Amino acid sequence: MSIQQKLSRTKASIPFKPSARLSAIAVVNPNDAEKLTVYVKGAPETIFEMCDRQLENDSIGAFDVENATKFVDTAASSSLRMIAFAFVELDLADWEAKFETGDGSPEKLLEEALNGDDFKLCFVGVFGLHDSIRNKVPSCVKHVKESAKIMVRLVSGDHKETVR
Repeated sequence: MSIQQKLSRTKASIPFKPSARLSAIAVVNPNDAEKLTVYVKGAPETIFEMCDRQLENDSIGAFDVENATKFVDTAASSSLRMIAFAFVELDLADWEAKFETGDGSPEKLLEEALNGDDFKLCFVGVFGLHDSIRNKVPSCVKHVKESAKIMVRLVSGDHKETVR
């Protein structure tokens, strides 16, 4: 464990990986030292599959995946890059028993737990970032297609509606 992690409340951190389509961080709750919260952000489709409830008006309710998906589809069709957020709160003792003892780093064990559906998350929300095409891109693509006779294909990890 790094000095930074020892001095802070961070217990594990998973950087964004395109293959996983998410990132996560586990931190000890500053208001309750007996609790730990895992915060997860990433592609809405990935996060939605991990959630079974949602934060709504300061209370927890059932996750309305259909409504969230409709919102994402609508916003993504406006060329917004969508990012979803969720969390799960655990007892610190449970975290330590499962993620800090045994084989592997806490990061590796957390990644396996998220991939393995070991716990369900609480959906917090989703927002869109505007990531517009650079001004010269359309003319460059046109030139390559017409002058160089090259077939152009777009490869993207964005939501299908954002790409359109």
